[in-house]
Amino acid sequence: MVRQLIPWFANIKKRQVKSPKIYFRDAGILNSLISIDTQAQLFAHPKLDGIWELIKFHNSTAAECYYWRTHTGAELDLLIVTPQRKLGFEIKYTNSPKNIPSMRIAMQDLWLAEMW
Repeated sequence: MVRQLIPWFANIKKRQVKSPKIYFRDAGILNSLISIDTQAQLFAHPKLDGIWELIKFHNSTAAECYYWRTHTGAELDLLIVTPQRKLGFEIKYTNSPKNIPSMRIAMQDLWLAEMW
């Protein structure tokens, strides 16, 4: 029911976070633990972006999943590394998605093939 996502380390001359993140694979369990009983409570919750990061990962030998964050605040919620390329994902709950500084920093520092 829980997935540990380890951080990606790169030699980029920046201090990087090295502790793993924990994701609940079941939104119902997570919502119950933080006392969210209705959709209105969910959408009003101050940690909605964090809750929205709930990701169900698949087991794959062709790709590895990580997250990436620096001590100055740049981050990627999900970094998928395959033998051919690195793909970055920033997960936000919003009606108006936009590029944020973290995404530009990650593209540059990690040499990502694509960012979503």
